[in-house]
Amino acid sequence: MALAMDVARGGRQLTMTDGAWVYNNTTCPATGSVDSGKAWYFYSDTSADYKTMQTEYMYWSVTSKFGMHDSTAGRTQTDREWCPNTKTELLAQDPTIYNLIDNATYAFLTVLPDACYSAYAIKTSDIITF
Repeated sequence: MALAMDVARGGRQLTMTDGAWVYNNTTCPATGSVDSGKAWYFYSDTSADYKTMQTEYMYWSVTSKFGMHDSTAGRTQTDREWCPNTKTELLAQDPTIYNLIDNATYAFLTVLPDACYSAYAIKTSDIITF
């Protein structure tokens, strides 16, 4: 996941330069993919360390796969940090992370939670460990 994120950021950077994260691209195209070698994930929070960057990368990836940003308002919001805001764009731009979160081995959600939950008694056999 971290290696995929490094590609998405336009290259590996573990620390900030002169107090800021530096990217070789901070602009998303209206449609399609970002040019090869250019960043499509450019999170600029100066309080974020590399681990935080990974968490944010996973958030953007999973929520894009679910189509949470697939609207004009969604694109406006995401374009400040993240380009592939739809499932189709994510698969085209970042197949590595798409295939990781789509792999049943890792037990990522398969549908977006909708806050409608019924009571259910969890049994030990329901717990999947790796």
